[in-house]
Amino acid sequence: MNSAEHQFINSLIRRKRSLCIIVLICAAATVYLLLTDHKLTWYSLCLIFVCLLLIYNILLIQKQTILPMQTLENEFIPLLEKYQIREHTDDGPDHLSMGLAKKLEFAISNKYSTQLLYIQAQIDALQTQINPHFLYNTLEEIRGLALIKDENDIADMTEALALMFRYSISQDNKNVTFEQELRNLENYILIQKFRFSDKFSLRYELDKSDEYLMNYRLPKLTIQPIVENAIQHGLNTMDEGGLITIKAITTQNRLLIRITDNGIGIPADSLEQLNRKLENSAAADSQIPTKEKTGIALINVNLRIKLNYGSQYGLFVSSTANAGTTVEISLPLLKE
Repeated sequence: MNSAEHQFINSLIRRKRSLCIIVLICAAATVYLLLTDHKLTWYSLCLIFVCLLLIYNILLIQKQTILPMQTLENEFIPLLEKYQIREHTDDGPDHLSMGLAKKLEFAISNKYSTQLLYIQAQIDALQTQINPHFLYNTLEEIRGLALIKDENDIADMTEALALMFRYSISQDNKNVTFEQELRNLENYILIQKFRFSDKFSLRYELDKSDEYLMNYRLPKLTIQPIVENAIQHGLNTMDEGGLITIKAITTQNRLLIRITDNGIGIPADSLEQLNRKLENSAAADSQIPTKEKTGIALINVNLRIKLNYGSQYGLFVSSTANAGTTVEISLPLLKE
């Protein structure tokens, strides 16, 4: 509630207190007259009437004005907190005087913009799919033919690709387990191994037998796009010796997944610009890039994480030129 509204309510409360004081004075005067005259006089009756009139006005102010406004404020506060409206500060647009109605309008506008961003991300994802059900069924047919002709490498590669398609078109479009994400990553790595041979290897620095860790949940297609980005932009110019490391640790309330490559790294100015985009990717005026190829996967994954769990989660990239890059994924500790 802004200062004008507070002043109005405070003035009503002061008026109520003044009326209460007058009532007490009149009641005291009435008692004094009754004690001195030992009977009801004209003055006593007038004072009693004034007391009753003042009490009626006090109750009327309380019922018709103060209580409804306080109730309205109490009902709006949880709503404003739900939409994460900040308190007024002197260094932002919130320092302007905004009533509850304007605050609510601002909150709804923020929520609407966030929903538009989420829809835009979903549309972008849909546009990258060319009838995946048809492709999945076709790949299964190709795999069958390869097995008949004893082309085991082709069969394995086709099966991995088919499993990736089935994973991407599954009905669970939000949260999957860490184990499911790693299984999908391994299918992707198998395909890339056929393409790049021994150009790179994948190493895990985590305990895959830890059921507690493997059952943490995260948005589907979080890890594979980041690994793909590392191969395309970090290891692409290397002839051999590429290494991608997957590490996972848990804190008191977060799951941290670190994906590291030993590739060419990112220049300092480009790294700063990328992290700035990642930090601001859930802002109301941000847009998902469609023309620039570098960083699209990171920004898309980061945006989905922030939309699902909040702006305190997401990606952060650290890198040293000619030494490698680490992408850290910060997620809440969630289980089914």
